[in-house]
Amino acid sequence: MGASAVTPLTLKAFASTLAHNKPKLKLRDYQEECISSVLKSLKQGHKRVGISLATGSGKTVIFTQLIDKIPPISKEATQTLILAHRRELVEQAAHHCQRAYPNKSIEIEMGNVHATGTADITVASVRSITSQDRLRKFNPSRFKLVLVDEAHHIVAPGYLKTLGHFGLEEKRHKSPNLVGVSATFSRFDGVRIGAAIDEIVYHKDYVDMISKKWLSDVLFTTVESHANLSKVKKGAFGDYQPGELSKAVNTDEINDITVRSWMAKAPGRKSTLVFCVDVAHVVELTERFRKHGFDARYVTGDTPKVERGETLDAFRNGEFPVLVNCGVFTEGTDIPNIDCIILGRPTRSTFVPSANTPGFKQERKKFVLSAPNGSYIRIEKILGRIRASEPVFRAVEVRALPPGMAKSPYAMPREILTAATFTDAVHGADSFAAKAFPHTFIHRYQPWRSLPPTKGQVDFINKLRGKAKPLTANDLTKGKAADMITKLKHGARGQFARIEAEQKKQARQRVAAESKRLREHVSVGPVAV
Repeated sequence: MGASAVTPLTLKAFASTLAHNKPKLKLRDYQEECISSVLKSLKQGHKRVGISLATGSGKTVIFTQLIDKIPPISKEATQTLILAHRRELVEQAAHHCQRAYPNKSIEIEMGNVHATGTADITVASVRSITSQDRLRKFNPSRFKLVLVDEAHHIVAPGYLKTLGHFGLEEKRHKSPNLVGVSATFSRFDGVRIGAAIDEIVYHKDYVDMISKKWLSDVLFTTVESHANLSKVKKGAFGDYQPGELSKAVNTDEINDITVRSWMAKAPGRKSTLVFCVDVAHVVELTERFRKHGFDARYVTGDTPKVERGETLDAFRNGEFPVLVNCGVFTEGTDIPNIDCIILGRPTRSTFVPSANTPGFKQERKKFVLSAPNGSYIRIEKILGRIRASEPVFRAVEVRALPPGMAKSPYAMPREILTAATFTDAVHGADSFAAKAFPHTFIHRYQPWRSLPPTKGQVDFINKLRGKAKPLTANDLTKGKAADMITKLKHGARGQFARIEAEQKKQARQRVAAESKRLREHVSVGPVAV
């Protein structure tokens, strides 16, 4: 364990400083609402419930406040177990619990630190608690509550083993209550969360949080690197394969563009967190920052615990400006001083930059830099509004100019839309970006293209198909029909021989897209098994 590690002894010392001077925590309105939703669901007889909240919304605060509000299920069942899968999350939860309950006994089960199994609250690493016979000391009949942080992992084998020990592999009357908390309950391995969670009782995504000013407005900047992602293979559930992706983006040219873009667009930022594809990408990009004279350091899943803890503490203290990582800070990261994010890992997930991107408080403006991609789009509030009916937000496009064309590398900002709400502005900017920058992250079709074709379009196409099986409105969209007619006008009639194969391909894609949508969609209510 590193110098920053939390042990039972340090927790007791920490408790003594708080017991006589416990600050009163004021919950936000949505946090109170969330807790009420959980208590209501449990009172109705539900046993295994989930909370879905955007990163930065205070999930740890919510689940620690739940502990005292959930009554014991018997005179003996008063204990609570908190499960997490990473050291940082375990320590973070332990500190929150100690602040909330300085008079309770709190222990950690992780690595070489062994809990007694009898504490009021035990915070455990899943990997540690399931190793050897460490689960045996926890008597299920003495527990009223099991809390799972980053609960989209809850159907992994280690979690299921632990839940089975407490009788939570299925809904049982005498088992403890189970509450899982996550920014997203979607998984990319095809395993359904419904195997462990019966109902989502509360959900707010990052757009909701931003519109209510609990998370900050953000400035998204994309940087064109010309990375060719067209040949990068996708995994079974739609996202890019890391090995193939690393070959495409971990090049000297792209790494240099990333650093130079950060220098140009984020000058003066004091704490930048960088996300990479894999360890090789982390090492190369860190070295590129250093070659430009910046103190950049990195951590990965392979970094020794002591070194990782010391590096993270130094970054929190502002001792160096750039921290590069891969697979370490993707969830539950609590580093308030971060003022810039570089997303150097392209993804096909719809959750970028939402559920797995650190969120920020509204008090200070934040800057989000995404690489690699094209120019940038800025969403901003409109100042000097005279009438309430006037739009509140606008989106402007700033195009990168070819080298040598002008003194400035960017063209003058051009307003592309106005909107009454931030949500509408985000959706509108997404649609524009899909048209203006078609070869990168954002992949949305213009709305009219997905509408049904007109009767005239279908009749015209079928007339030219001759004796081939007639197409119907169900076989086409207005956009597809327009493309086909345009090709016909320019002599591409021979391509109709491929239509049947294309239809089958599109059908497969629709099935895959719907499967992906169902995995990533979160709503309040029962969870599919």
